Amino acid sequence: MSSEATNPVYVVFGATGGVGAELARRLATRQEGSTVILAARDEAKLEKLRSDVGGESEVVDILHHDQVAALMSKIAEKHGRVTGVANCVGSMLLKPAHITSEAEFRNQIEINLVSAFNIVKGSVKAMMKSGGGSIALCSSAVADHGYANHEAVAAAKGGVTGLAKSAAATYAPHNIRVNVVSPGLIAGTNMTSRISGSEAALKASKGMHALGRVGQPRDVASALEFLLYPENDFITGAVLNVDGGLGNAAPVKQR
Repeated sequence: MSSEATNPVYVVFGATGGVGAELARRLATRQEGSTVILAARDEAKLEKLRSDVGGESEVVDILHHDQVAALMSKIAEKHGRVTGVANCVGSMLLKPAHITSEAEFRNQIEINLVSAFNIVKGSVKAMMKSGGGSIALCSSAVADHGYANHEAVAAAKGGVTGLAKSAAATYAPHNIRVNVVSPGLIAGTNMTSRISGSEAALKASKGMHALGRVGQPRDVASALEFLLYPENDFITGAVLNVDGGLGNAAPVKQR
């Protein structure tokens, strides 16, 4: 078995969020010999997470490509390789286009799409030097299906899906896989607190999903974990829906 499979090196961007923290815990505890690098902007939260799950912590702003590139180069030089990289950073704006400001739209593009591009660009440079790896990004069900008042975030997340598919084709000859997890509504995150913050809103949100519940951070983290594992090396350019049937299965109406 290769050293990449037995002693993998993972980088989790947005590690201090709900999904990122859950993914970091899984990668640190479920694969023997793994090294997990926790990356985020908030140093205090990073140190608290590191004390909980172990690994290494790095303060980085992924909206600045030079910071991402420097970090990935540093990790590759220190550990000899980068096995897998996940982007768990994201933001959601629930507002119709005609009252969305240019600044709000640009903010959605920056946080959701520019961050993903910076991570792909920085990661592939490091991975090409060490024999390949896996990159997992987060899109959204709203990128593939029309939901009212989601124009800005749908545009940004749709870009993430397109980025991943194109990068998967470009870097396949370098043994680099690029995939996307496309979640539905995930509880316990800043992105969805406005939608499911009240009992009535939560009930309505559950009713939109065929499985009758909203997602949890563990649901998305589990999918990202699957895509990052070296053993799953025949998957690239894929979009893995983790949405409780929100996009493709109509819920049964209770009478």
